Amino acid sequence: MAKKISIVIVSYNVCQLLDECLQSVARALQGIDGEVFVVDNHSVDKTIAMLKEKRPEVKVIANEENVGYY
Repeated sequence: MAKKISIVIVSYNVCQLLDECLQSVARALQGIDGEVFVVDNHSVDKTIAMLKEKRPEVKVIANEENVGYY
């Protein structure tokens, strides 16, 4: 069955801000059937490692180049 809400966050080199954002999203989703996606535009900071370590529930799309935001 599909989730009731999907949240998509586009990121680029904002590891700490993204972690704080995801903390806030997790609190807001308490009791709601939802999912979170992060589309990372080839960050060179530790964004992907942080997501794997601290946020394994987040679905990650890791672009191999910075394709921007449309």
